[in-house]
Amino acid sequence: MKQNIIIVSTIVVVLAVLFGLTFYTSTERIPSNPASASGNLAGNLYNGGYFCEYEGEIYYSNASDNYHLYRIKADKSVEKENYTAVFSLNAYNGYLYYSKNSTKAGNHAYLSGRPYGIYRINLKKDKVKCLTTQLCPYITLCGDYIVLQEYTNSSLYFSKIQIDKKGGMNRISDVGYRIACSEDGLIYYAEQNGNHNVYRYNPESNQTSLAYSGDCYQPICIGNMLYYIDVGDGYKLKKVLLSGGEPQIISSEHCINYNTDGNVVYFEVENSPSGAFGLYRCDVNGENLVQISDQACKNINITSEYTYFAYFLNDSIWYRVPTQGEVLIEPFDIVCE
Repeated sequence: MKQNIIIVSTIVVVLAVLFGLTFYTSTERIPSNPASASGNLAGNLYNGGYFCEYEGEIYYSNASDNYHLYRIKADKSVEKENYTAVFSLNAYNGYLYYSKNSTKAGNHAYLSGRPYGIYRINLKKDKVKCLTTQLCPYITLCGDYIVLQEYTNSSLYFSKIQIDKKGGMNRISDVGYRIACSEDGLIYYAEQNGNHNVYRYNPESNQTSLAYSGDCYQPICIGNMLYYIDVGDGYKLKKVLLSGGEPQIISSEHCINYNTDGNVVYFEVENSPSGAFGLYRCDVNGENLVQISDQACKNINITSEYTYFAYFLNDSIWYRVPTQGEVLIEPFDIVCE
């Protein structure tokens, strides 16, 4: 009898250990990020977030292949990843976050699971986790949060969700701000109701404060410098120190879109009184101006080596130009080896 009790006890202990191991391996512990963590250039995220540079590699959404996720490794070899309809790419601390919109990739992507959502990929284990099934046109990593523009059938929202999904989706405002700029633990965005001032939001404390008073569109904060399009002054591209001082004009043309990494600025000009039109590049002080293209362009994404964009007339093909130096446009369509 005593022997039977020992056998039963041993079996119970073994089963408990096996259950514990199974639970542990199936539950991924997400490491905490520093509050200053961000996942991509704000300008890239304003422009769809189709390219993201992380630890010497480039993750990008291949427009000619149902917006499939591809990776350009440091040795320039290319791998096709098992994820489609991706955009708003953010990478940090071994994880890649992206928003999914199957309407970008047609019926093919609808067959691959949920049509929308925010997903987290463990880059070492190639494991994916769905954080939400909502359609989120803009997402940006800020510390331990994904802050986003949430789209529903009835409205847009300014929302956040923790990277480990604890607590679920939290709606901050019923105004669907274009969320793209994460800088030093704060989200910068332009007000849309009543004024166009720039505000900063802390996702950890849930506090909002005024960053800059102006008629601003598409604000990008890098360090203590704020870049923006001045809607009230002919859509001129400007910058200003948040610590004080007068705004400086980068371009006096009618700018409708731009991107910057803090060294160079790429900007799209249309309907300008001077007759200027197309994609331009200059230094952040407005010098060394060159025209990249005399056609209407979109989806301007900057990396350290190349800047990528598409033409409005055919946005299924990426083109690239060296981010700095000689202007040499070439189609970007890498085939996996």
